[in-house]
Amino acid sequence: MTTEEILSNSVHRAPFWYLSICVYCAQRVDVTSITSWIQHFMSLHRRLFTSIFTCPACIGIRVMNRAEFLTHWETVHARTLGLIVVCDESNVSPRLATGLALTAALKTVESLQLDPTEISLVVDEPVYNVTRHGGYAPATSDPRALANEVRLAQGRDLPGDWRSEKEIREEEAARKRAAQGQAVQRPTKQRQKAPTNEWREPTPVVRSAASSRAASPSPRSSSWADVASGQQRAASEAASPGVPGEDRDWDGNLEALRSLIHNRRNSGSASERRTDDGDEVEMGEETEEM
Repeated sequence: MTTEEILSNSVHRAPFWYLSICVYCAQRVDVTSITSWIQHFMSLHRRLFTSIFTCPACIGIRVMNRAEFLTHWETVHARTLGLIVVCDESNVSPRLATGLALTAALKTVESLQLDPTEISLVVDEPVYNVTRHGGYAPATSDPRALANEVRLAQGRDLPGDWRSEKEIREEEAARKRAAQGQAVQRPTKQRQKAPTNEWREPTPVVRSAASSRAASPSPRSSSWADVASGQQRAASEAASPGVPGEDRDWDGNLEALRSLIHNRRNSGSASERRTDDGDEVEMGEETEEM
């Protein structure tokens, strides 16, 4: 959005006709023209010529010295000087008016070739001053420290602590834990994670013995001691079959068994012959009687 678009879509006001607050001393200034601000700076804030100070035209906190401020004004705020008549909630008109008056005062001293050190000693004023709107400090001071002081002043002027009791307790507990962690520095062991791209050997599948697809166990190889013990066991069984620990003649028993079987066969055939002959005799007697 350009400056012309903002001007055509905003409410306008007189640039130097209002009541304002000085950013360096927090005093009320009745502004009727640009000379109202120049007179205020030259009479109460001559320390600004030899100090570091915050930019009155910036919304944020920007700390710089006299030469840096003049360069900053030309590169940043001079391009938007047309917004000095805009009336909006960002207070752009008073900010640009204050910055323009300070620039005019600094350039006047520079054009007249006046000694800023002698000018700063004319008026008895503090060398350091901070408000919630801005501040200034000696040129040898740290700009970041001055910016932090302005932020602290802004925080003190708030209507109260906007945090709840729970948030306050949590912040106090967090500070205590941080202090204890710094006091006791214990090394933490990190778990080693296996790389995902590492090659892994396939896991062998172990099948149960009850499975029908279980592989048959490999035959156990016999040793020379097993062969010798097997020969001795076979000789002992041949010497005494069925009755361990007794020595009997196997051949003699076999012959006795054969003779017994032969005798039983012979006796059985003789009885059968006697029965057959008796039947024939009886049959013949019956025939004669008939």
